[in-house]
Amino acid sequence: MLAISPDIWTIRAMLVGRVYVLRDADGLTLVDAGLWGRGGRILEALDRDGYAPESVRRVIVTHHDLDHVGGLDTVLHATRAELIASPVTMQRLRRGTRALARESRTVTDGMILRDILGGLAVIETPGHRQGHISLWQPERGVLIAGDAVMTGALSRVAPWLAHDRSQLAHDLDRLSRLAPQLVLPGHGGVLRRGAGVWLSSRAARIRGAY
Repeated sequence: MLAISPDIWTIRAMLVGRVYVLRDADGLTLVDAGLWGRGGRILEALDRDGYAPESVRRVIVTHHDLDHVGGLDTVLHATRAELIASPVTMQRLRRGTRALARESRTVTDGMILRDILGGLAVIETPGHRQGHISLWQPERGVLIAGDAVMTGALSRVAPWLAHDRSQLAHDLDRLSRLAPQLVLPGHGGVLRRGAGVWLSSRAARIRGAY
């Protein structure tokens, strides 16, 4: 795993899409689960760093795209972790997938996940996909943006991958006002210095693309 900041890592070799690992006193939280067939890679990466499957206490799904839920069955079967997602995403996950979780929790805009990183605020960002959520840790200035933010090679095509481009621009404006110090995107490299300005500029470019 590649360290991003204290208690936050990303897992390498996912091919497409980011998987993040968050560490708390009671264990780990995964954010997303990669493509189909990548669940085993996630478990192998955790094992190499000394974490058994049962160390994973929770899996948060930002949205239902296949490059974010493809490995979910494998991960949940091995870990029996709690599954956390928006109501829309939870409904779209197969019943068999939900049954693999130890328990499930649906979250909506403004809810605080107090058991993760000292408190993660849920932000609904449905421009990319209906039911998409981002996560905000205000004391650290950390934004886990899912596919509301794509950097690198996919950044140019990201607006055309969105469910609603106008809503995506609105989502990015909302995220920019948080003035994050660290943005963890769904694809591409992390954003650090000037992240809020980058998000605001991105929103303006998307609006100008119509």
